[in-house]
Amino acid sequence: MKNFYENRKKKLQILVNGILFTTNHPSDDVEIPRRCVTAINSTTAVTYSHGNLHSTYKEGKEVNIYPFGQEDDKPITVTVLDSNENVDVVIFRRKEGEFLIFPPSIVSEVFTGDEYFAVGISGNKPTVNVGNIKKICGKFYFGSSDTKLGDSGAAVLSKNKFAFMGMIKGRVSFENLNSTKKAAYHSPGAVIIPSIPILSLMPENEVKCDISASIL
Repeated sequence: MKNFYENRKKKLQILVNGILFTTNHPSDDVEIPRRCVTAINSTTAVTYSHGNLHSTYKEGKEVNIYPFGQEDDKPITVTVLDSNENVDVVIFRRKEGEFLIFPPSIVSEVFTGDEYFAVGISGNKPTVNVGNIKKICGKFYFGSSDTKLGDSGAAVLSKNKFAFMGMIKGRVSFENLNSTKKAAYHSPGAVIIPSIPILSLMPENEVKCDISASIL
């Protein structure tokens, strides 16, 4: 049993150190929140569309993203495949090469209580927060993980299989989601964009997470 948990911990660490990218230049001050980008398969990465910079990312635009938490921080040129303000998502496609690390599969159905890891960036280091789905409301999920400024774009991975569940959009106060003043959660939680509306912006033949191509 010990080996099982050690292996899971190693796999999660591989993901944390491999799927995170940012639109910030490496020379940016560490006090500036990193704009998170997540690789979801060998050619595709996703981020959010809100904000002064990301709102300029329109279909066909070329953008440089930078590996985060990896030894090689050379820029990777990607092209905007699609951008949707209603979903708050930007889809990137690599111009050359492939992402070597990405989630092994995609979660298509989520239920209240499902546990997850939120894998993002805080300051100058990757972070992992644990949470569970507290509420499914319209086109978003609301999760219990602690969410801070700069967490937008963080990957949401299922706790049991590290499958891609979605992406952090921002934070929400659970006091605003309950009609009673005795809400169980009063600290800011996470607004999560589910995987399905993200994948709906991609061509059908690119909707994949091929575990055989991932070192996991």
